[in-house]
Amino acid sequence: MSTTLKRLALLLIFAVLFGGLASLSRKQPRQLIHPDTTPRIDRSTTPISITNVPWEYQVEYFGEIDDKTCFVIYSPTDPPDGEGYDHWLAWVGPADKLTELKVTQKSERQRDGGTTRVYTEKGMFYFPSPFGNDQPFASDEDNKKARQPTFEGKPIKRLPFRVSRNT
Repeated sequence: MSTTLKRLALLLIFAVLFGGLASLSRKQPRQLIHPDTTPRIDRSTTPISITNVPWEYQVEYFGEIDDKTCFVIYSPTDPPDGEGYDHWLAWVGPADKLTELKVTQKSERQRDGGTTRVYTEKGMFYFPSPFGNDQPFASDEDNKKARQPTFEGKPIKRLPFRVSRNT
């Protein structure tokens, strides 16, 4: 075998080996598995207990839109894209009959310490940073409004909760 053919064969072997190893090292997208993920809310406990949360998710936000309507928003604990804002899940409705809302676009979290927007088919949830971040030239009333969580511009109330993982 000529030297050129040997070199060519050796290059081919290296290309196959290192090309194969490189493809193994690339993070492959993982499909999230969430059969029935509808949260169950138990208001008889203090704080309120939320069950039926799949292990792939964490409860990011929970509260009331009004006296009869609750919301629960999940975010993935180990997002397949590495970033975590594509695969959020949202539910709205009476505590005993929540219905899933389609999250219509990537959720956003700002660098100010946590201001978050979750876009659903029914509207946008807005959760301001827990650190306040008051605007220096705004009135106290304007700063108070800016710190108020909202759904479609209407104030919502976040409630204390605990997650009971029994599944």
